Amino acid sequence: MPQEWQSTLQLVTVLILFVIVIAMAYFVSKWLAGYQKAKNFGANVEVIESCRIAPSKFISIVRVGEKYLAIAVGKDEVHVLTELDKDEVIIHAPGETAGKGISGLFRRFLPGGKDRGNN
Repeated sequence: MPQEWQSTLQLVTVLILFVIVIAMAYFVSKWLAGYQKAKNFGANVEVIESCRIAPSKFISIVRVGEKYLAIAVGKDEVHVLTELDKDEVIIHAPGETAGKGISGLFRRFLPGGKDRGNN
C-alpha cells in the first residue's frame, strides 16, 4: 500500500474516532445532567431566581416550604435578607424567561426586536 494511502487511511480513522469520542461525551454529559437534576429535585426547597450583583455575589429568591426568602450568597457565606410575601414574588413558567436573559439582550439589537430601545 502506498504511503499516501496509509496516511489518508490513518487520518480518516482518527477523524472517525474523534467523532465517536465527541458523541460519547455529549451523551454522557446529558445523562449526568439528568441524573443530577433528578437527584437534586426536592419538594420543599426551590431556587426561584438569582441575580449576580458582583463577580462572586448573588441575590437569590428561594422557596423553603411555603416561605419565600431573599438571600445574599457570597463566596463563603449565605445571609437571609428578608422574608417575602407570596404576592411579592413573580414566578415564571418553566422555560419562560423574563426577557432579561441573553436572548433578551440580543433581541434588543435585532431589527424589529420587541425590546429595542428599552434599557
